[in-house]
Amino acid sequence: MGRLGSANSGCRVSCSGEVSVAPHLKCGAPPIQGPECDWNANALAKAKSYQETMAMSPESIREQLTSEYGEQFTAEEADFAIQHLNG
Repeated sequence: MGRLGSANSGCRVSCSGEVSVAPHLKCGAPPIQGPECDWNANALAKAKSYQETMAMSPESIREQLTSEYGEQFTAEEADFAIQHLNG
């Protein structure tokens, strides 16, 4: 599983109409075109959330961000998040 199209065209709208921070959805919503979705920023926001609410280590956060059962961000997006986590 994973994103369809380019990094920006893979952004999807949730069934409730909100932009998803995860790169996958099951409701079949159409892709959003344009800069509405910054996957690096989304990965960083999710990483900060994990760090603040679950006290996860950077390596655990990276694993969760890239997990096929978790967020499914790319390795590059997860690396960006970890590099900027405490910045």
